[in-house]
Amino acid sequence: MKKLKSFYHKVGLKQKFILAILITVIAVYIISFTYILESQRKININDALTISRREVLHNANKIESFLNYNMGVASGLVEVFRQYDQIPLSVRDSILSKSLYNALSSNPNYAGVFTSIQLSFSDKNWGEKPGRRSIVYFIDNNKIQREIKYKDVGGIKNLTSYHHVMKTKMASIANPYWSNYKGIKHLETTLSAPILVKNEFIGVVGIDIYLSQLKSQLEKIKPFGTGYAFLLSNNGIYVYHPDTTVIGDKSIDVNPDEEKIYNISPKIQKGESFEFDATLDGTKKKIIVFFSPIKVQGTTTPWSLGVLVRLDDVISESKKVIRDTIIVGLLGLIIILGILIFYSNKIFKSIKEISVFAEKLSNGDLNVKLESGNKDELGVMTSSLNIMSDRFRQMVLELKKSAKSISEFRESMEVISFGFNSMAINQRNNSEEVTKSVNEIAGKIGISVNNAVYSKEISGKAYQELELGITQANISTQTMKDIAKATIIISDITFLTNILALNAAIEASKAGVSGKSFGVIATEISRLADDSKKAAAKIEVLLQQGVTNSTDTGKIVNDLLPDMEKSLSLVSEIADLNEEQKFEIEKIKESVNKLNNFSHENESFAAVLLENVQVLDDLSKKLKEISDLFDV
Repeated sequence: MKKLKSFYHKVGLKQKFILAILITVIAVYIISFTYILESQRKININDALTISRREVLHNANKIESFLNYNMGVASGLVEVFRQYDQIPLSVRDSILSKSLYNALSSNPNYAGVFTSIQLSFSDKNWGEKPGRRSIVYFIDNNKIQREIKYKDVGGIKNLTSYHHVMKTKMASIANPYWSNYKGIKHLETTLSAPILVKNEFIGVVGIDIYLSQLKSQLEKIKPFGTGYAFLLSNNGIYVYHPDTTVIGDKSIDVNPDEEKIYNISPKIQKGESFEFDATLDGTKKKIIVFFSPIKVQGTTTPWSLGVLVRLDDVISESKKVIRDTIIVGLLGLIIILGILIFYSNKIFKSIKEISVFAEKLSNGDLNVKLESGNKDELGVMTSSLNIMSDRFRQMVLELKKSAKSISEFRESMEVISFGFNSMAINQRNNSEEVTKSVNEIAGKIGISVNNAVYSKEISGKAYQELELGITQANISTQTMKDIAKATIIISDITFLTNILALNAAIEASKAGVSGKSFGVIATEISRLADDSKKAAAKIEVLLQQGVTNSTDTGKIVNDLLPDMEKSLSLVSEIADLNEEQKFEIEKIKESVNKLNNFSHENESFAAVLLENVQVLDDLSKKLKEISDLFDV
């Protein structure tokens, strides 16, 4: 396989083209011829078999006609003997004998002609005892001889065809039998026709035939030169065979295996047409054997004509056709190869010119031209390639112009890109400074906002504490007033306590010694009442002073509260303004950041533009190099 691949890669396109077409044609030839030859072989075999069947049937009909003719002669004699009892006795024998004599003299090939009449019919005095009288005419020394015989007298000893006809009342062809005439053995058969009077059997008319007379006809049957025919009787006896040693023998004894396998004798007895394939023992060659029945009119024991055909002989004609077909195919292949080489040379000459053209074109020579006056596909291809070369030339010219234009455009773009890059850098620097300033302002405003918010919170808290202080002062004043009212009650209690102590002292003095201790208590109560009175007076003074102070403090705080409320409102307004200022400065900051990002993007775009200008410069140089490769 590797050698084949190596060879394939080494050979030229022309050889590959011829080899590919040749292999394809050979493959198609082989497949087609194989199919055709096999089909032809089958057709030849079928035709040969059909011819063989027809030949077998034709010769069987000829033998059948021969036997039926002789059976017709016997049937004609029957009509004479059927009038046996109506012929006057004086002339009866002479008339019947003359009929037999005339039949034999007209057919000298007969072995004999005879009639056999039941004695019970011909002799009224015979009775019903068995016996028959036979008159036989035969040829001896070229003369017709007559012989009268009496048979079955005293009883039937041997059953013959006569007894078969007597039993069936039908015509009969006897199984072949050997006869000896002057030391010469002859195979004969007898055609017997019954003589019936009012459907009563009275005897037979028979004709003895030498079967050897069929030899000349049968030995001519040689299908395809080497085949042969043979004739079998109803009981399977060989009537004729090229091998004379088997004549008179039974097929079942000669061919026991075939008889067993193909059931030959029973099929012959049934009068069937059949065939089978077999193999010859000696040569192992295949054969086909055909059988066609031979039916004699009025009989029930058909014979059969067999024909053996050798399959090699059948297909010999097919082999000849195959040989002739192969020779014709080889001649056609040689012619195709010659035509293929002729046209391939013509085609590949143009292809070679085209390849040279393509090579020069690939080397940049656009002035190359192809010359061809052909109007076929190659001529069209040549014209197309010339047009392609012209168009390439125009394209290269345009390419050079484009390269020059691109170079000039690149120089302009380079100047613009450098200016744009400087502007982008300046814009970026300015935007960074603005961004920095805005960020500082935003930071300060943020601190201011935070302080304002904190001041707002402190003012609100102080305002709330002032309100709470006023409330507490009012509560303290009220509490002091309530305590003042309580001191009045205490004074009243002190007054009553003094009165009670006085009464107690009086009562103690009245009681004497027993009321002494009670007097001490009264004294203490009196002293406690004085102390309570002093304390209540002192509390009252302090309460008056506290109420005065609380009232003054509440007044001062009340006077301060509107100012604190106004201050809280101003602080809240400042905080709100700072919040709005912070929101606006954030928006300014965001816009400045976007502007800064945009300036960076412009700077990047300027850098990319410079890179593209460089790429465009490289491209213009490559285009110039490419266009310089072509010679226009």
